[in-house]
Amino acid sequence: MLYALSLGFNQDPLKRDEYKFTYERSPDFTTFPTMPVTIAHKDYTAFMSTPGLPKFNPIMILHGGEEVEIIKPIVAGKRYKVTEKMIDVQDKGKMTILVGQSTITAADNDKDVYTVITGQTIVREMGGFGFKGQTKPTVYPKKPQVPPTAVAETRIWPGQAFLYRLNADYNPLHVDPDQAKIANFDTPIIHGLCTKGMSAKVVYEKFCNGDPKMIKKIASKFVGHVFPGEHLIVEMWKNGNTIYYQSKVKERGTVALKAFIELREQPKL
Repeated sequence: MLYALSLGFNQDPLKRDEYKFTYERSPDFTTFPTMPVTIAHKDYTAFMSTPGLPKFNPIMILHGGEEVEIIKPIVAGKRYKVTEKMIDVQDKGKMTILVGQSTITAADNDKDVYTVITGQTIVREMGGFGFKGQTKPTVYPKKPQVPPTAVAETRIWPGQAFLYRLNADYNPLHVDPDQAKIANFDTPIIHGLCTKGMSAKVVYEKFCNGDPKMIKKIASKFVGHVFPGEHLIVEMWKNGNTIYYQSKVKERGTVALKAFIELREQPKL
């Protein structure tokens, strides 16, 4: 419920079709498909202990991208286990990309998989050790050269980072002006995963007919920052079961997110 509220669900308290994410007495109470990222990332500095990784200032961390494969939804009243591993380290010269993978399973059965999350974390001002990595990046559809299927606008409200960080994403970059300046930002920026969730919410509202189980995979690249209080223009292109979308900052005209969602095949009547 906290996660859904931090994305802006039920800002209209009478919007009953959103109760499934915010009200435990809803008959179809469930989780929004991007929620598993909050289970998988309880400590944003955990990978600093990776053997052989040079020391770095954690304030220089930025999210680079993330792919969430949803096998089945996380549900209330069940215990889960998260298994994390570092699968690659990529030297990009002036920065390093750390590739990690988290698998969420039933607590009592490692083979009962719910979600697999593969994420790229950027460490700025660390590089030069020469290892270029061994994993291949997610292949994203190219932006279609036709008008979007749909366009919608959403807003990152000014205090949203303070609520979103209660999902256990406590990086001070997002709320502390002094820490933001160390990271070369004038003011705190919103969490990349919040931008991801807000954008996915827009796509869900346009294409999923109120059924979160339709979403099979969500892959996102964080290509720009967003300041609290700014508006996102989400442009969406649907091609079969794939929806490519990008989120642009209205105030600055910059692209913050490039992403795609794969929908599950619907049974034919």
